Amino acid sequence: GSGYVGGPIMATIAKFCPDVELGKIQKGHHARLFNTSKDTSSAAGIAFIALSAALAVAAVFKMDIALRSSLQRQHGITTRSLTNTAMAHRMLTSQSGMQRCRKGTNVDQYTLLSPSALSSQDISEVIGEKYKERGPLKVTIIGSGNWGSAIATVVGQNTERYPLFADQATMWVFEELYEGKNLTDIINSEHENKKYLPGIKLPEKIYAEPDLVTSVTNADILIFVTPHQFVRGICETIKGSVKSNAIAVSLIKGFEIESAEDGVDIRLISEVVKDTLGIECAALSGANIANNIANRQFSESTIGCADMEDAGVLQLLFDVPYFKIGVVEDVEGVQIYGSLKNIVAL
Repeated sequence: GSGYVGGPIMATIAKFCPDVELGKIQKGHHARLFNTSKDTSSAAGIAFIALSAALAVAAVFKMDIALRSSLQRQHGITTRSLTNTAMAHRMLTSQSGMQRCRKGTNVDQYTLLSPSALSSQDISEVIGEKYKERGPLKVTIIGSGNWGSAIATVVGQNTERYPLFADQATMWVFEELYEGKNLTDIINSEHENKKYLPGIKLPEKIYAEPDLVTSVTNADILIFVTPHQFVRGICETIKGSVKSNAIAVSLIKGFEIESAEDGVDIRLISEVVKDTLGIECAALSGANIANNIANRQFSESTIGCADMEDAGVLQLLFDVPYFKIGVVEDVEGVQIYGSLKNIVAL
């Protein structure tokens, strides 16, 4: 390796042990660190390499501790790995900052800006023409489990922060009893989903609604975050109550799978939503764990959205300093890789 630790070590080896052959890992090839056909048995050289490696590792961990302290103090961000610490620091301190969309021919290249630095003019540039004349956008989260409640902690912050959104966001909650009380009553009075995300306070502007149709009425943005097997039934229930110019975004990992004459029919969740409700559906996915986001540990995710003006609005809705959102046009790819990565990981 030739990164934070490997680079200093390789430089030291090259300087003091010229008989050692160094190599980088190339795509499709393995590197050779030591050429054993040469004399590398110098005790002094090997001892110096070991000492250099120890010093390099100590320096990296010292830097990591300092960066973690700075991120926690200045931004309230907690990280628990070297990679995430370095990434969070780079994204928050560079002039690049946060990814946000600008209209242009090359939609893969975005200007970056920290969300906390967004001015009214910046927001106007991000959202594009079709949203400028619309009133505050009403947001509904469809689902209130562990992941749904975790994303509500993010959404609630941004709906209150940006005038583009209505202050109050609705979260549809499948009504059930918890410790003798309706779960919706607990969420609305104590601002905590004690059953599915205990110990985490939800923003006060998140309102738990037990009636599915009521929750989506007049909503401009629908966030789907339920188990994949329930999506079609939910869409069938609400399809007469959704605004024609609403947009949806799926945070669901998985596919709809049905039996067919020639085997099975596999469909993306965005396709199910779009075909049933007649509205555009984006997708958000990443290597995230709900509890990490709820506890404000640094994470990243990607939105796949075919319309860049919609993408800009969704990015504002989900991006916070500890949960960084990138945007691509590939709605299908975000969903497919978001689902397959779990299979590969297992």
